[in-house]
Amino acid sequence: MRDCFSLGLGNWSSRRPRPSLSPQLRVKQMASGTAAKLSQIKVVRKNIARVLTAYNLKRRQESRAAFEGKKFIPKTLRPKLTRAKRRAMTPKQLALVPNRVTKRLNNNPMRKFAVLA
Repeated sequence: MRDCFSLGLGNWSSRRPRPSLSPQLRVKQMASGTAAKLSQIKVVRKNIARVLTAYNLKRRQESRAAFEGKKFIPKTLRPKLTRAKRRAMTPKQLALVPNRVTKRLNNNPMRKFAVLA
């Protein structure tokens, strides 16, 4: 939460929870305090989640840039897809034709028939 501008959160100082309030919130949550404190717990948790989300997005972007153009990419950065799509052949593999098939097609081309009109 220290460097909000680098995380892309803009001016966050107004919404940042007070550091002295955090230990009290933990205790109040266990002791089931007043409704105001319980609502404050929700706000603090949401703020923490926002900061962690921005931080993780930034880390993932940096790691994607680091592995750009490399031969192997970590599994966490690869597209999720479905299990079948991950195991399916690539378009390049699908386009490949074996030598035997190309020879057969070249040696026996389609026949051309002259049709009288």
